[in-house]
Amino acid sequence: METLAIEVPEHIRALTSAAGTKLTILSGAPLVAINSVQFARLTGYEGTRFQACLAAADAYSEAGVPQIVMVDGRSHYQVPIELAKRGAIVVTTLRPGLATPYLDAAQLVRLHAGPRASVLKAEGDKLLTAAALSEIKTALSFYDVVVGDRTLESLESLSAIQQRTEALIDAIFELLLDIPHGASSGVQAYTPKGLQMFLNYENFLGSLGNNWKYLAYTPAIALQQGLPVGSAMLDLAYDADTVKAEDTPALALKRLEQLMLMLEGGYEVLAAVYDSDQGYCREMVAAA
Repeated sequence: METLAIEVPEHIRALTSAAGTKLTILSGAPLVAINSVQFARLTGYEGTRFQACLAAADAYSEAGVPQIVMVDGRSHYQVPIELAKRGAIVVTTLRPGLATPYLDAAQLVRLHAGPRASVLKAEGDKLLTAAALSEIKTALSFYDVVVGDRTLESLESLSAIQQRTEALIDAIFELLLDIPHGASSGVQAYTPKGLQMFLNYENFLGSLGNNWKYLAYTPAIALQQGLPVGSAMLDLAYDADTVKAEDTPALALKRLEQLMLMLEGGYEVLAAVYDSDQGYCREMVAAA
């Protein structure tokens, strides 16, 4: 298998120093999970999601998959403590946001697990069962970038607004960018070659932003570079308490905002794929 040279950004050295010897357990790991969380409170909706996050950490530990969790420093003090109890390697992120913590975690994997390690990226509260992890491992033997698609049963477990927005995002990305169905789930996995495409998003932070658009960028650029991209059917079911906690006007608006941002990202990523000098012109799209 081809190995990739590791260039370590300076801020990653600071993260390595802060995490101490905990990262040494990654050495030689074939697959490492990376997650990012922020829980300022442990009650209400955030508390429900935090409990789901702890269940996910238990699942990784039981499956023997090392896990790095990037924790926003504004989180409740118990967040890193409880995650560490469940075997997670907890690192305080120096760059909060939607994309940058995962980019930094992926760099830590390359540095400490080695250039042959594959990476599984998922939000901290997504419970990946043993069956789901098995599906991802199998898919990584065929594809360099794997998109986690939801099974019908797990899709039906989501709130109505999330079902509708994710279905629309997936359909448009599939038609516009040839990305396999499921890009909106937030779960992706990468071989070392696929990881290069993910890490390349660092160069597009200024134009695409520190947001969800990397979910479209990574598989689209991988396809453009000739890497095999596929999907894995995952039982990403949410429990009833989480769905009930999400059924609020504020979170419905958040889903719609995410939808608009991802659809805008489709145009921008398409411009990046084709290396367009004009880029994405909002005025032109508005006029159309």
